[in-house]
Amino acid sequence: MWGKRQFLKHPGTITVAIGPAISTTGADPAAVLNAAESWIESTIAGGMEAARTGHNRQYG
Repeated sequence: MWGKRQFLKHPGTITVAIGPAISTTGADPAAVLNAAESWIESTIAGGMEAARTGHNRQYG
């Protein structure tokens, strides 16, 4: 349990990205994991660049 005033919120921006569906039918679990990791890493890299430059980016 949190103590008094321990769950503080600070102003800021949260960016949420929802990626394309990854087909898992008949796929090797390692291949699914690799596809997810690749998308996450490329999305984070692009999002971090957008955050540094102050530009919005469409994910896809």
